[in-house]
Amino acid sequence: MEYVISKYKPMSIEFVDDEFTLNRKRAEEICDEIKRRGIDIPWACSSRVDTITRGLLKKMKESGCVTIFYGIESGSQRILNFIRKGIKIRQIIDAVKWTKKMGIEVLGSFVMGFPTETIKEIKKTIAFAKKLRVDYAQFSIATPYPGTALYQLAKKEGLLMTEDWSQYTAARPVMYLKEVTAKKLLSLLRKAYINFYLSPSFIFRQLSKGRLSFITDVIRLAIKTAFGELDALPIYGTDYNTKDKAKIQRQNFQTLENMVRITRVLDNHLIYYKLLQILNLI
Repeated sequence: MEYVISKYKPMSIEFVDDEFTLNRKRAEEICDEIKRRGIDIPWACSSRVDTITRGLLKKMKESGCVTIFYGIESGSQRILNFIRKGIKIRQIIDAVKWTKKMGIEVLGSFVMGFPTETIKEIKKTIAFAKKLRVDYAQFSIATPYPGTALYQLAKKEGLLMTEDWSQYTAARPVMYLKEVTAKKLLSLLRKAYINFYLSPSFIFRQLSKGRLSFITDVIRLAIKTAFGELDALPIYGTDYNTKDKAKIQRQNFQTLENMVRITRVLDNHLIYYKLLQILNLI
């Protein structure tokens, strides 16, 4: 951290470690060392909801942690069990509550479009994101990356729409679902972003933190995302000329970029970087 700060003068630092808090003793020692050395810079990390404690959160806050990214995934316990997440809804609620109470902002990740998932369950996840009152939300589409259990299942059940890996962006459907069409899934993804970022409660929370200019950007970008590029996304199963493939890929990239730019003004909290990372844009 000292080297990076000295050489690059960053506004903030992120620990790119999906399980920063998995080893609690290690995480606490890192926090203690940051304090001992007097390193004064806001930082962020990722954590599971079942590896966080109030005591660890206190140490993280005292050493400069400003944002924690939680992989919440779903508001349906059935889906959490299906993907073998190993957590309970109660653990999610507690972790988010403890984190916010400690003064650390929460970025929650939510995924929709798992095999066997219903429209009702997807809508439940969207509502859960608002009910949790996470500070920021990232919504994505379940994507069966090669080497994962989801890929093996999709391959076995004949659910793969394509094996063109450039399409595996986590923001477009690449699996056939029994309960939800690809077009409906994209519509629900759009609804998730709009419902969360244009909700009165979200806007009020940002205004209470003095982020007036942020609200303007959010509204503009959310509306553009909802009624602009998403409508232009091609759906697998429809015909398009091969010569248009490059153009379509550019449209897809622009769509994804606009989706994550909703939170770009929060660069100092590393949220923009995290969302780009998750959507495989960098």
